[in-house]
Amino acid sequence: MENTINYGIDLGTTNSAIAKFVKGEVIIFSNPQKMGTRTLPSIVGYKKDKILVGEQARVFAEKEPENVKSVFKRKMGTSESFPVKSLNQSKTPIELSTEILKELKTFVNTSDNLDAVVITIPASFDTVQSIATKRSRYTSWICSSGFTTRTNCSKLSLRQYEERKEMQNGQWLVYDLGGGTFGGINQNQRWRNECFRPRG
Repeated sequence: MENTINYGIDLGTTNSAIAKFVKGEVIIFSNPQKMGTRTLPSIVGYKKDKILVGEQARVFAEKEPENVKSVFKRKMGTSESFPVKSLNQSKTPIELSTEILKELKTFVNTSDNLDAVVITIPASFDTVQSIATKRSRYTSWICSSGFTTRTNCSKLSLRQYEERKEMQNGQWLVYDLGGGTFGGINQNQRWRNECFRPRG
């Protein structure tokens, strides 16, 4: 394993994605399920003994919505589970998130050694929710990972531009307008608002 982690995963409420940092550039991997897209709908479906993830699960939801689950990340770290009729059992947010991570791994070329990633989490996640996210990483066969909030990750990416004159003066706000939460960070403080839900 390399000493640096070049892969990053945005495990989102509505959509997820995986990217790699290569020679100063961020490469977002394409979704093999749907050409021209680089995100994966965070949706999991169960068709008899087959697991459907992403776009396939979205389409399947039109036929059997009782067997398709979404927006489960909001319940990460809780005891709440999601009943699946076809299985006659319930799935936890960790189990559902694991399927998303497994599918994201298929975006990456098999010749690449995807054994270490950084997974971004909402700024509103507490310790219990962060640990739950880490557990989903274990069961998806990702050997090692780090965690950071999306807004912190975006702020770090600005460092490559810090020598520019326009970046040296003034206040800068980086925000994450996600499908489940809205968060922001500036030079002096970080704030979070779990109640502000984006619409439209």
